[in-house]
Amino acid sequence: MTPERLVGSVQRGVRFLLNARSPEGWWSDFETLAGESDEWVTAYAAWTLAEDGLNREAAACAMRNLMLRERSQGWGYRSDVPADNDTTAWVCRLMGRLGMEDQPAYERGRRRIVSAIRPDGGVPAYSAAGQIRRFTRVPLDVSFAGWTSSHVCVTANAAAVVGGESLSAYVAEHRQADG
Repeated sequence: MTPERLVGSVQRGVRFLLNARSPEGWWSDFETLAGESDEWVTAYAAWTLAEDGLNREAAACAMRNLMLRERSQGWGYRSDVPADNDTTAWVCRLMGRLGMEDQPAYERGRRRIVSAIRPDGGVPAYSAAGQIRRFTRVPLDVSFAGWTSSHVCVTANAAAVVGGESLSAYVAEHRQADG
């Protein structure tokens, strides 16, 4: 691909993302049993736009929205879903990209992620089943290990915020043979 085509592709992608926002500056994702994501996908999309100044204004607008949604435990899939480690890591990564590491919310999010690191070096989506179990109304006899066990994708995302050899080792250890 020529440099000109690459620049054109990036510009079209940025326009697509900007046009996909709500009038308030949120992005939303596909429908799930928990509804559409707006916090997770907004943090991720804004983080992408903040890179190399693709559209820092839209990223900053998204960050202002997210700051209004911070819960005591961080951020989640959407406002009525309990906060999770993955969304909180994306919000912290966005803060980092916008130069907001000095904000108390960044440090609270970072502490949440550090406290979630499992003995195996990984990070789960949820540190405990309690809040997400209540939200989903799943009976106590149903395992929540899928939500509370380490995940490669959450760990890699968290490693971008907190670093650490154990997180990197966990990701490397779970890398598939094909790379």
